[in-house]
Amino acid sequence: MRVLVIGRGPVAHSLLSVLPEGIDTWAGLRSGADRLDVAIAPARRDGHGAAHRRSIPAIEVAGGDDPPAGSVRWDAVLTTAPPHAEDLGRVLASSPDALLAGVSQAPSDVIALRAAAAGRRWGLLVPEFLATRERPVRWWGPLGLGFAVAGSAAPGLRALIGVGARTRRTGVHALLEQAALVIPVVAGFRIGGETWSGMLAEVPGIAAASVQARAAVSSLRRSPGSPFPAAAEVAALRSGLAVALRAAPAIAPVDLEVYMRSHFGHHTEQTLRMLDEWRAIGSAGGLPVDAITTLRDRFAATLGG
Repeated sequence: MRVLVIGRGPVAHSLLSVLPEGIDTWAGLRSGADRLDVAIAPARRDGHGAAHRRSIPAIEVAGGDDPPAGSVRWDAVLTTAPPHAEDLGRVLASSPDALLAGVSQAPSDVIALRAAAAGRRWGLLVPEFLATRERPVRWWGPLGLGFAVAGSAAPGLRALIGVGARTRRTGVHALLEQAALVIPVVAGFRIGGETWSGMLAEVPGIAAASVQARAAVSSLRRSPGSPFPAAAEVAALRSGLAVALRAAPAIAPVDLEVYMRSHFGHHTEQTLRMLDEWRAIGSAGGLPVDAITTLRDRFAATLGG
């Protein structure tokens, strides 16, 4: 079996580290090396555990021809980068039966991924852990290293990853709604001066935007005229978020402020795009989007835009 993992960030390293050694695994890079050296270790408060190391052959996926990725017959293509239609079309040219999966929960990226699949099995493979940009990559999750899987590719993804990592099967829309909880927190962290205390002060706005974003996403599968969540839901989420965010730094074995700056600091464009997409979806469905708009505009202001 031949598997291509596109990307070179911490999530790609995490995924490459859990694929069984017997699989013919390749790293798909937009440019650069002929190999990717993977090193990942569990995060601990006293440092980290022993690193798992692998050296993975690499292939260029952005038009390179040494050798051309599209001439290889892949059994599975897993992209940890936002799906790029032209690159994926080229990569999948010789792989009519390949399983295709991505990690991005942006609505437009999910649409692009499904279109690129062009009838193939496709799905989402979303990490449910933190992975730092250190070397070795340090990972931490409350229940261990794991992925949520969804879509028609879900059974194949669980079989592919095997016992090397915990997997949880869910629905595509559930993962889109999950992102509608996480990304407003990311925006609030930036608005709060990239400090944990500053983010805690933003919890009311974060909670209000999250409820509106989740309502927008869920409207894609609900019947027209479904009621908008009551004010009690906003209050409950605000209370729950405050408790969870206050407790998180004492529980996590990594510096969460450093992690948030490092990881999500590389994804500001995607964060802004997701806020814009939720606002557009909600507006099209006649739902309130004022809290999303406020959070989006304040976040954009921190980017100078």
